[in-house]
This record gives sequence, structure tokens and C-alpha cells, in this order.
Amino acid sequence: MTNKKIPMRKCVGCQEMKEKKSLIRVVKTAEGDIILDDTGKKNGRGAYICK
Repeated sequence: MTNKKIPMRKCVGCQEMKEKKSLIRVVKTAEGDIILDDTGKKNGRGAYICK
């Protein structure tokens, strides 16, 4: 039985480490647009923030 590693990310608001799936990813695209990334897979620089 293997233990799955849970990805952790730091919220840019509260600076706490939390599970990646419990955070919202905000992405700045190459065109300079800022969008919410609900899939967590969009291209661009991303930051995570608490819901």
C-alpha cells in the first residue's frame, strides 16, 4: 500500500501552506491577462490564494 503525496502550495494572502485542491489558482497569461484557473493546468505564471 503506497501513500499518495498530497501537493501543497502557499497562499499568497495568508502565507499558509495548504492542499493544492483547496486553493484557487490565479494566472497571468503571456498576453498579460489575469484569469482564474479552475483546472490548475493553464499556461502562465500562477499564484494560489485561499477560497
